[in-house]
Amino acid sequence: MARLYSVIEATEQLSITKNKLYDLVRYGYIKPIKCDSIKIPSTEIDNFIGKWTGWDLSDLDNPKKIEYSKEES
Repeated sequence: MARLYSVIEATEQLSITKNKLYDLVRYGYIKPIKCDSIKIPSTEIDNFIGKWTGWDLSDLDNPKKIEYSKEES
């Protein structure tokens, strides 16, 4: 069963600031539940990590795939 995280708990799970979490919600990257206060389902956190691993989300309007280059020996 999914757990509901408070905003603070969700920021701790994702190692991000509260403002960044609210931005992710506002831009639709994470879907919250609101009953008295905003809660983030654990499934949303798992889905977010699974979908966006390997992406640069510094600019939420323009996510970019992270390019890794091999260092020359």
